[in-house]
Amino acid sequence: MSNLLLDKPHHQTPRGLKFELAAESPLMMIMLNALSKRIYQRYPQATIKLRNWDYDSLDAITRGEVDIGFSGRESHPRSRELLSSLPLAIDYEVLFSDVPCVWLRKDHPALHEAWNLDTFLRYPHISICWEQSDTWALDNVLQELGRERTIAMSLPEFEQSLFMAAQPDNLLLATAPRYCQYYNQLHQLPLVALPLPFDESQQKKLEVPFTLLWHKRNSHNPKIVWLRETIKNLYASMA
Repeated sequence: MSNLLLDKPHHQTPRGLKFELAAESPLMMIMLNALSKRIYQRYPQATIKLRNWDYDSLDAITRGEVDIGFSGRESHPRSRELLSSLPLAIDYEVLFSDVPCVWLRKDHPALHEAWNLDTFLRYPHISICWEQSDTWALDNVLQELGRERTIAMSLPEFEQSLFMAAQPDNLLLATAPRYCQYYNQLHQLPLVALPLPFDESQQKKLEVPFTLLWHKRNSHNPKIVWLRETIKNLYASMA
């Protein structure tokens, strides 16, 4: 009955309505202000709870603790994070795909060298601890080439890696999604982006489908359907 009420005008909706999301950061932060405005316009008394996407977020969706997840998956055939590996109880929709870039400060010495794999691997790297792992598809591709990067620092979020890469007088490289350009514009970080130095077939293995995820039992829940469509519209420009 409460779900049916959500289709009525906002002044008739039940008090205590909550929107609970688990999302990769800074992916959600880019549009959080716009999303919250749309939620409060439709449901003025609603509350929003946002948590970072983590290793147990899929379980949280299954348990009903999270309405919607929004996160990148992986495309490398050996990855544990393939869309085809999602639990059967999880429905999803890919909103856009992204290929990571290398982010480095504007006066980094690598910008004065030929940009190739040797240059990329000559400098220390910042890694993201993603779902309890410090390595991801990038490291799988390097392993296939018999190469390895030097991970000098491991951080939990992309924005932290961008912040550190932007600091003066360090040589650190950050690899983060291309969409981070929006985050950098908001915060005016002195960074430039370079493509990962791989051929087309290797780049294909690094594609990241950014995906909305929800439990099948919520596929026709009016609140969840409205939230999905609202997020989809906000991120349409990235498709």
